[in-house]
Amino acid sequence: MVLASAQKIYTLYGVMRLAANDIKFLNTEIEIQSLNQFYRPGTDAGAHQRSLLADGLSMDSINKKVRVTRAIVYMMRYSSNAAADVLASEIGKRLVASPHGHGIFQPPLIDEQIEQSFKVGDSAWYRNTTKNLTETLRQLDELQLNVDNLRTELYLPVLQRSKSAEIRGKLGSIPGYRAGAAVMNSPDGLKIYGSYAFQYPHHATALAVAIEQRLKSISLKPECDQHLVQFGTR
Repeated sequence: MVLASAQKIYTLYGVMRLAANDIKFLNTEIEIQSLNQFYRPGTDAGAHQRSLLADGLSMDSINKKVRVTRAIVYMMRYSSNAAADVLASEIGKRLVASPHGHGIFQPPLIDEQIEQSFKVGDSAWYRNTTKNLTETLRQLDELQLNVDNLRTELYLPVLQRSKSAEIRGKLGSIPGYRAGAAVMNSPDGLKIYGSYAFQYPHHATALAVAIEQRLKSISLKPECDQHLVQFGTR
């Protein structure tokens, strides 16, 4: 399945795994010049420039630096591909275990993610599967529960908020495809993790509507404290 920018969840996981081992990693400084080196003009609808502008910076601020925490915000809130790739590079310099027991984890660069998404039959764990995307969201939550001062959910953008629920996650789209991953608490207090991928426009639907429809078909048991959901079309 084509997951587009929803795959940035994997990069977030890698960063949080490093932070779980050494919380000071989040304060690591990244040069704007390094961010610029990963920027590919015309590929992110201006996300790189908008993310820098939010901190009063521009691509010309080459002597300035930002912390890893800000680069995460650039990646998740503004969907900067340059931020995602510079973080993937930082992860690649260090050893991080795969969230699914598949050895050493290193998230691919964005262009590699997109290219590999179209390869049918590829068995790499981070490719072509909403199941692994959903499981990685759950793993992020587990890190938060097990490590003091690690608030992973704060880096997941709020997709929808109401009196009864808050949905956080990451959306992704490239021409012809849409995808997303989200986590929420059900009205019963259960933790729900979901992801989807579909070809657009034939199966187009809003993330919130898709999740609500799916949740209505799930029989949630009181003794459970979480439930995994995956849905999508090839």
